[in-house]
Amino acid sequence: MPYLVENDRLSVYQSGNKKWHSTETSLIHTSDRILTAIDQNKTSAVVFLDISKAFDSVNHDILANKLQDIGWSPSAIQWFRSYFSNRYQAVRINTALSEPLLMRSGVPQGSILRPLLFTVYVNDLPPIPQHCSTDCYVDDTKLLMSFQVQDCEPTTAAMNDDLVKLRN
Repeated sequence: MPYLVENDRLSVYQSGNKKWHSTETSLIHTSDRILTAIDQNKTSAVVFLDISKAFDSVNHDILANKLQDIGWSPSAIQWFRSYFSNRYQAVRINTALSEPLLMRSGVPQGSILRPLLFTVYVNDLPPIPQHCSTDCYVDDTKLLMSFQVQDCEPTTAAMNDDLVKLRN
């Protein structure tokens, strides 16, 4: 992770996997922005996004491309490709074991690289919204907008627009 931070490769909106950052600092940051809005007689709306089975949803080819985009060497990317390839999963219920299934996505469970690789995977997510401010902590993302009460309807439309952009 030091490479990503020191070389300014990690999104400024991502609090996860950074020294001196935690879920608490992310929450403090969001709370501070809401309190500032209250001081300005504004209302705030927050949408909390949580990617279900986030670490299992990592597409290996997309991750390799993102590692290349942030400047990792071809040999490091090839090492990660070999790290992901030929992994299988099976389910055991009592003594019955399912047939092994080739893993086409996901970061290996129990790996210390898991949060780092997922952070790289979602690193380009925060700049997508055009109207909302974004704050992330690994797989949790918050979209925030502060507005005057009379602007509730256009604010809702703007937030929905950003959500559609994130889905695509």
